[in-house]
Amino acid sequence: MMQAAKELGIPEQELHDDLDKWHMSYKSNLDRQFKYYINKLNENTKLFKQAIMRKDRLTATLALVRISMQSQTLATFFQKIDDDVMRLGWGEGLKDKWSDIPEGYQAPADYDYENTSLSYEEGKKHLAAFNVEEDRLDALERRPKVLTMHKKTPPDKADD
Repeated sequence: MMQAAKELGIPEQELHDDLDKWHMSYKSNLDRQFKYYINKLNENTKLFKQAIMRKDRLTATLALVRISMQSQTLATFFQKIDDDVMRLGWGEGLKDKWSDIPEGYQAPADYDYENTSLSYEEGKKHLAAFNVEEDRLDALERRPKVLTMHKKTPPDKADD
């Protein structure tokens, strides 16, 4: 995000300070934050499983509350990233800085990239299957007609 903002002429300091426009703090290590949140979710899931095996409903209930809190924290984490992506790609004053994607365009083969592209309709069905809110699906109308999900580094090899 910071590199793209720089290329678009958005001051780096704005990414750090202007939380009315940007939802995520780009001073922090997002990989580390994600690992922290997912580890807490996994630990509470482990507690829940143990409590169920022991028929300890009180501890199971405690674990469910914690699982709910951690899953909401993760949902918020990703929502903030998506909100910033929407602003960077289609926000006021920025949407015209990006190229239109021609029908059938694929990223060049020499990029370190696993092509997992979905057609626009496939992507919309995929999101709908996860009960994505209708306003988020409507936001797809503002995006290019190709949804691309990609990864550069396998999760087990990501840096801390």
